Amino acid sequence: MYMRAFSRYLPFLLLCVGFFNCAGQDPVGAPADAGTSDGGSNTRDGGDSGSGGTNADAGTSDGGSNSRDGGDSGSGGTNADAGVSDGGSNSRDGGDSGSGGTNADAGVPAIRPIPCDRSYTPFTDPDYQSVTSAKAPFCQATLAGLKIRFVAPVAPTRLAVYLHGDSALEWRGDNGYYLVPLARWAYDNNMLFVAPLAPFGQNTSAPCGINDVEGADYPCWWANPDQSPPRLAALLKEVASRYNLSTDNIAMAGLSGGSIMISREWLHRFGDQFPGRYVMNCGGDSFDTNYPAWNNFEAAGPFKDKFDLLYNYGSEDFLAATIANSVALYRNVVKFKVTEKVTPGAMHCATQIETTKSTITFWEQSLKP
Repeated sequence: MYMRAFSRYLPFLLLCVGFFNCAGQDPVGAPADAGTSDGGSNTRDGGDSGSGGTNADAGTSDGGSNSRDGGDSGSGGTNADAGVSDGGSNSRDGGDSGSGGTNADAGVPAIRPIPCDRSYTPFTDPDYQSVTSAKAPFCQATLAGLKIRFVAPVAPTRLAVYLHGDSALEWRGDNGYYLVPLARWAYDNNMLFVAPLAPFGQNTSAPCGINDVEGADYPCWWANPDQSPPRLAALLKEVASRYNLSTDNIAMAGLSGGSIMISREWLHRFGDQFPGRYVMNCGGDSFDTNYPAWNNFEAAGPFKDKFDLLYNYGSEDFLAATIANSVALYRNVVKFKVTEKVTPGAMHCATQIETTKSTITFWEQSLKP
């Protein structure tokens, strides 16, 4: 009887023993101490995450969040300690800003634009408005004690300078007969164009004629050689400083009295500070021996290669003989590279010599590689 009872309950007893035994053993798979999981969550000891996740102690993440030890960010982000950001924000150590920002520690000062006292449209060239309105104003300002008219691109790369003649035609009202085409060309070539007004004239011991300009007589550049050239040098240095421009390859042109000042005073006194391409339109003279030349002016050498001069005038110019003497001096004695363009039959500063076209053509050569 007892055997029959035991055999009746035996399957039930075996089932219970198996149940309790299952409840107490580990599941099939790697031991828990191996540090891996099959659900993708971060583990404790081994540091490996499931589903191919990267070890957390290695410092990288698989979902784009910043990790703990290595410092690398997900989604291809760069290590923050390397100083570079991947989204334009400033990083900690390297100092570089994202999105092409300029590093303030690189030593490049910010551009300080010349304040524009007033802008105007020269009445001689209606087409000029299409350039200045859309891009940059043609401005007048006072800088380093001199009145200037200028056109400035946002970040110019070179400096172009124009010195007016004794009549100061460009400063009588808003006449831009010479300024306009030169300023347009300079702007289109990312050059800052500056046309200063001579600081002396009729009221000096070297009268240049009566020209009521800006409420006073400011007719010529060659008046007062003690002050005009150094004041021009101070102006150009200030302009270059404001726009981070080099003065090692400038473009300068003069007309009549402006050309006389360049050849008589400027080149041999300040040329070493401002080498470049110079155009003397309908003017030129021998240099003023009352003032010492810069050290290497009389000696030939590699520095001379930085100068390129053009004399542009008419054969019937009343200054033709003086200009020809200036050509011979700078070509044969000083040994600068000199080009002479003489228009047969043309008078002083006549339209036939094509002042602006000749100047632009000569300046353009310096832009060629």
